[in-house]
Amino acid sequence: MGKKAFVKGLEKKVAAFAAAEAGDHAKSATKDAKAFLAESSAKIEEWTALLVAGELSKDDFAWLVQSRKDNAKMEALAQAGLAKAKIQRIVNGVLDIVVTEAFRLV
Repeated sequence: MGKKAFVKGLEKKVAAFAAAEAGDHAKSATKDAKAFLAESSAKIEEWTALLVAGELSKDDFAWLVQSRKDNAKMEALAQAGLAKAKIQRIVNGVLDIVVTEAFRLV
């Protein structure tokens, strides 16, 4: 699987997850999740390639992905009035999907 195909697959999975978690705010959640992936895709592609090549450990990969948490602003959800705790659960879920899907490539 190519890097671009991997990120496209991630986009679908994180959008579905975010929408399911956000309930009535599904549209905002999907928008935010896609925005995060668009902003982070270059890094995710780079780190995934290093992981697959054996140049990056799973622990290091997971740490790097988690370090992007601050970049997951989820602005549309915040503007929609979703509770911060719920937004944080969505962010954590999105990051977990990125890590899990990358580990499947190894």
